[in-house]
Amino acid sequence: MPKELVYTSSIQGLKQGSRGFCTVAMSPALPPNLIVMLESLSGYRHLYPPNTPEAARNPVVFSHLSFTLTEKEYHVFSRVADAGLDYSGRTNKIADHLVFDAAELPQYDPVSLLKTESTFLNRWEGSPRLLNESRPLIQSQAGPAICSLWKTAAGDPGWAGHIAASVEKGRSVVLIYRPGQNIAALIAEAIALLPPALRWKAGFHTFCSKIPPRVNCLIKAAPAGTPEESGLRALPDSLTIDLTRNPADYVLNELRLSDLERRYIHLARTGEILQEKKSDDKVLITRKVPLVNGNNPFKGQEDNLILSSMGKSSPLNVEKPLEFGDRQDTINLLDSYYEDLKKKEKKSGWISGLLIGISILLILTGIGLLGYCFVYKKGGQNNPPVGIPVSSPSEDLPLRPEKDL
Repeated sequence: MPKELVYTSSIQGLKQGSRGFCTVAMSPALPPNLIVMLESLSGYRHLYPPNTPEAARNPVVFSHLSFTLTEKEYHVFSRVADAGLDYSGRTNKIADHLVFDAAELPQYDPVSLLKTESTFLNRWEGSPRLLNESRPLIQSQAGPAICSLWKTAAGDPGWAGHIAASVEKGRSVVLIYRPGQNIAALIAEAIALLPPALRWKAGFHTFCSKIPPRVNCLIKAAPAGTPEESGLRALPDSLTIDLTRNPADYVLNELRLSDLERRYIHLARTGEILQEKKSDDKVLITRKVPLVNGNNPFKGQEDNLILSSMGKSSPLNVEKPLEFGDRQDTINLLDSYYEDLKKKEKKSGWISGLLIGISILLILTGIGLLGYCFVYKKGGQNNPPVGIPVSSPSEDLPLRPEKDL
């Protein structure tokens, strides 16, 4: 069973002489260095003062972080949230940490833990104590499904698939959200697309300021308009999704995505796993393309528009028919393909013309040589070429004396 530690403000802590923000409950035999790490992960910043109408919009922070201490790997699931006022009348927080070692991971599903309200404590009452009995935790596996929350938040469930693919590849993801938005539910929906064995790879933090060194966290989120947002936007090589923007502004450019990303996007949109297929040299668009200013730019080709691929690395080498919607962006994507195709055709035409010119030059040279040889042979071998003077032997050479008889 996982270990647990609870951290909040109390007039008396579990450790003798401790008070204020301190550990008030924990499982027995937690290593001291692990206790220090868990307490350092208990930070929280209030966005709104307690006992105000806006206080309910203070974020509830969920995280899954992994790290190694003294050659042992730990996965920590945490909830940190506003807890009103403490015994001294100052702002309070409560942090509940669940600690899993590597051997326990197959028994639990991070998605189910995150989606189950009873996983974490949301308040603390009573005296400090050791938690000799572990609370039962849900052990069922959540399956992948259509990502309806992402449809509402970003206009396309496929963004959840893009996040899942980034996690599998080990790429960092940054999410910017409105205060009060349920970012944890969106993260859970995206992680559920991953196979169970990969879900524990998806470390996340829903109010990420500064992650300690050597702590793994791929999905980092922060409320818009906070210093934390500015810090996350500066992270290099990250997939950044700003959920405060109008969903209509988001367009998933599938033509430029990898096969892995397309498979996850298909799963997020349909809830069905797309089987891998061998690359084909053509792409079939089975849906009608939208009109542009009332005109169909592909008249007569709407139902079966065949686009020739340009090789295995072509962005149009997809495993399923491209699905065009009713937005102008889909036409722009197709136009960009045609522009690339024209550039390749222009380059190919220039090279072909050069090769043809060289071939003609070689043919003409060969014809000239054959003609020269033919003329020379017809005139006879004893007839020298025109222009070379020939002298008579009797005129230029002395006669050889005859032998005496």
